[in-house]
Amino acid sequence: MLSTGIVNRLLLLYKRRRLKTIHRAIVLTTSLIVLYQCANHDLNLNTNVSQIKPKKAVKSILIWNAPERAEVVAFAGDGHHDVFLSCPIKECRIYLASGNASLEYYDAIVINFNDQFRLTELPNVRRLPHQRYIFFTQEPPPALKEYDFHQYGGYFNWTMTYRKDSDILLSYGCIRKRTTSFVSKTSIKKTKLVAWMATQCTTDGRRETYIQQLRNYINIDVYGLCGRLSCARHPVYVSHPRCYDMLESTYKFYLSFENSICRDYVTEKFFKILERRIVPVVYGGADYESIAPAGSYIDARLYSPAQLAEYLMRIDANDSLYEEFFRWKRDYYVEAGVTAMAHRGFCSLCSRLHLDSTEKSYNDLPSLWQHPGRECKSPLVN
Repeated sequence: MLSTGIVNRLLLLYKRRRLKTIHRAIVLTTSLIVLYQCANHDLNLNTNVSQIKPKKAVKSILIWNAPERAEVVAFAGDGHHDVFLSCPIKECRIYLASGNASLEYYDAIVINFNDQFRLTELPNVRRLPHQRYIFFTQEPPPALKEYDFHQYGGYFNWTMTYRKDSDILLSYGCIRKRTTSFVSKTSIKKTKLVAWMATQCTTDGRRETYIQQLRNYINIDVYGLCGRLSCARHPVYVSHPRCYDMLESTYKFYLSFENSICRDYVTEKFFKILERRIVPVVYGGADYESIAPAGSYIDARLYSPAQLAEYLMRIDANDSLYEEFFRWKRDYYVEAGVTAMAHRGFCSLCSRLHLDSTEKSYNDLPSLWQHPGRECKSPLVN
């Protein structure tokens, strides 16, 4: 991770308008450290999964609710049993709950909190010692504030979320080191500066306020419900690949602004753009330095809207400086998308069921997910 001293010195260089020197210094520093790979990403255990021979018994995983959610469909489909064949440990089966599901037959019961309107009544049966009830969500704490988590004291054994301290990590993406040489292509000529796509126009993180102020200085094309432009949508996922193709070929920068500024919360808004040749401008509470190469993105929270606009225009005016933002692609690549996310998450769940027999439960979910001021930060804009 870049130290605070290095970051401050780089910012000082920026203030002196030595932009090209800054960016090359960042990329050089990045080449000397490796901190954003998917190391131990597939399993949050200090264990080399490839060296473990699991018990022969097949572990069964039940999706209790919301089987139509994209993160479930992307991995389980309609409940095929061969979906674990590409996992490090393959001896697992996944099932979708039906009205007569007998819970005692399952090793893990996954309860999806992503959609409060489709969260059915939770199982109210005595849990067997070997069973794991799993708190599953991709949403940040502000999106779950309607839940009274006090009623779940001692109910869940494991968490399966985007947070790094989860028992099962369900991150939206990660960066992997290339094993073969790769020649990074040059960006095609782009005709526009900045784009933003959004369906939530009023957010806890107040990103819309920052963007509105930013629009006082530069033009921003807004797609989705928050703007006048539209982009192709996928029947299951949020946006169609053709939409990302259009963004990549047209725009130099994309506003990867999260709806909440919460610890570890960074979504496909960042990773799906990072895998393309378009520079993401981030606004969120995650430690971006630990998950992506320095010099691959711009952090809006380090700038006022006026400062950010000036910075983007300076980069826009210098083609060689813009290309510096893609040098990292020679050595690393992005693993993004809901299919990759679901595969990593459920493979990790399967492995943990075989490797971790520790009995535990979460007695205080409110302090874990709804502690005011600790998990999420107040926005900086007024």
